[in-house]
Amino acid sequence: MRSSVSAGPLAATRQTGAEVPRPTGKYRVRPGPYDNAAIAQRARDAAARRGYGDASIIVQP
Repeated sequence: MRSSVSAGPLAATRQTGAEVPRPTGKYRVRPGPYDNAAIAQRARDAAARRGYGDASIIVQP
């Protein structure tokens, strides 16, 4: 059976090597970790330019 999910988020994970857990039919893409905040911000901005304007940065302790 073919998935009804668009290829966009999955294609992004292939390009970045991000992790994509699939709980309850929703997708969460987690690229990184990044060495510093500036690099993380550039990656977030790039995701926003690709149509994922709600992308956010989460800092883990």
